[in-house]
Amino acid sequence: AVGDAVAQLLKAADAAEKRPADNVQQFADAAKKLLAANQQLAASAGQPKEILKNTKELATASGKAVVAAKVMAKNAPDDATRQRLMEAAKRVADCTRKLVDACKAASQRPNDAAAKQRMAAASRALDDATNKLVGDATRQAALQNMRGQAKTAAAATTALVTTCRSGVAATGDKDLDMSLLKAAAKANGAVDALLTAVDAASKAPDDAR
Repeated sequence: AVGDAVAQLLKAADAAEKRPADNVQQFADAAKKLLAANQQLAASAGQPKEILKNTKELATASGKAVVAAKVMAKNAPDDATRQRLMEAAKRVADCTRKLVDACKAASQRPNDAAAKQRMAAASRALDDATNKLVGDATRQAALQNMRGQAKTAAAATTALVTTCRSGVAATGDKDLDMSLLKAAAKANGAVDALLTAVDAASKAPDDAR
């Protein structure tokens, strides 16, 4: 019975690691496309038709990244993380609008050095904002996954502890009985410490890096 409980613990931990996170993957894909579109747009400076074409692609990619980030924020485990993601997403949206405006001016005046500079500066600002959002989203996803795995481990360990304690009466071996009880107590303590650490990391994610 104890062996079965251990097997269940390992199975649960393995399942937690493989559990899909669709909204995280959607955000990652959208952010990757946004960064690529921004790079392509920056390279089209001085080419009006390419600027307009790439601006549309960038605006679409930015919209998808912002929407995906807001979904992640909605699913955040606490208000601080939710606010951090929403602010970072808003910054990306604001930078996108400024870049689109700069691109319109640059496409109308392809030989204007000042217009090119404004477009380049706006592109760098969006790149910085996107990377900041990606960093915040990555930390949030990691903490959320860690919390889920900790809860799964806690549930499986509780089942293991229960099995150990119920097995004490059946062994007839006092030394084994004591070993089982000590192991159960130690497992409980370790899981409590894990859950406490995960909770602390969720409240202060910057300290967990």
